[in-house]
Amino acid sequence: MIRRFFDFLFPIIEGLTPDQKNERQEAYDRDMAAIDSTNWGKQPAKLLEQAQRMADSEIDRRKTAETKASIYLAVLATLVPLIVTIQTGIWENKIGPAPAVLRFSLLSIAIIYSAAAGWYAFSVLRVSGFHTIGIGELATSWSKSEPPGELAKRTLQRMRKSQDAVNNKVTRIKMTHEHLLRAFGFFIALMLIDPATYTIYAIQGQAVATAPKTQNPRCDSKHKIIFNFETDSRNKRPKNSVGRSKKE
Repeated sequence: MIRRFFDFLFPIIEGLTPDQKNERQEAYDRDMAAIDSTNWGKQPAKLLEQAQRMADSEIDRRKTAETKASIYLAVLATLVPLIVTIQTGIWENKIGPAPAVLRFSLLSIAIIYSAAAGWYAFSVLRVSGFHTIGIGELATSWSKSEPPGELAKRTLQRMRKSQDAVNNKVTRIKMTHEHLLRAFGFFIALMLIDPATYTIYAIQGQAVATAPKTQNPRCDSKHKIIFNFETDSRNKRPKNSVGRSKKE
């Protein structure tokens, strides 16, 4: 339960354990051996078409992840002036009535999430681990007895070699999305903290203004309450006023 809470609070990509690395390597070796040992003689043209379709699908996944990473980096770049403006306002105390400590805490958390999103987005754009069919492999495949089948086999092998790298890019773009969502959430909270504080102060001020007022009569030096009654000569009604006590 605690682990899930921390994963929700700040998600990260955990490294593989030695057992997981061994399982991944064994799966890779099995796939490569199956591609190399399978007889591709039946309908090699259809096999090549399907292999190219699968390879194009992996390329599209990679391009989609890299495009999203570029968009996220552009969004993060637009946040820099906003962060500088808010930070300057906090230090100069020119933003609003909310406590400066609360505003600075929200801004710091938003900056941390933004930095994490930027780091994952940059790692997506890193060029590594992607394999394609080269000119030499194409020429070698066409020199075989079954060129389409040989080319399909090499295409599948290159696609399998690139699969882990593409999956890594997709995972990192998901992490970028998660951190960026949290950063936006804290930026929105930072924008709403001052209006919320104004509202609270207004409600409190209205409650104080509408509260019943009580008047305490004046007391003499011995804490005796003294009332003086005077008569208004025009309307002959007694007029109650608080008088001062004479010294005894």
